[in-house]
Amino acid sequence: MKKVIISTLVLASVAFAQEIKLEKPPQTLSKYYPPNSNKFEFLNSMYAMSTAFTGMFVNIQENDWNNALKWANILRENYLNIGKLVPEYDKVLKKSEIDQLVNAVKEKNFDKVKLNADIVGKSCAQCHQKQQITTKIMYNYPSFSLVNLEDPVGRSNLEFEDYMKKMTDSMKKIRIYLEDNKPEKA
Repeated sequence: MKKVIISTLVLASVAFAQEIKLEKPPQTLSKYYPPNSNKFEFLNSMYAMSTAFTGMFVNIQENDWNNALKWANILRENYLNIGKLVPEYDKVLKKSEIDQLVNAVKEKNFDKVKLNADIVGKSCAQCHQKQQITTKIMYNYPSFSLVNLEDPVGRSNLEFEDYMKKMTDSMKKIRIYLEDNKPEKA
């Protein structure tokens, strides 16, 4: 089965060679996945960053800069933690920009927030583009590409990825609103 997956990956990477270059993740990353660990410290930091990014922008949209700052600090903490967990990633982190992002939120300067959030976000996206697929394959994540779901509200068919994105965004916002003491929005 692994040979089939790897062959498919090789063929896909050749077919899309002009668009994407896949890389094998650093060996250090393996200590955060089974069988070496069941704690998922690395993934927890990734999910925390995603939630914090959303929390920061949701609160900025609502002009709640205090809670936006809380989420910006959570984002910075987890972003920098990635470099501690996997030292190979430390050298590509945009440390100055993550600090500038937090400072921009403190200053309530949306233009600076957007500028630094774009830089930090691109650093994440570049790594994901190069290593997310190979990481999933190496650590045996199943493919859900053939799964289609029905939206329980709109009754329309959704591809699994679209459903997961909508559900994940909803869950992040519920958590953000509850942690920000806004239960009526949750």
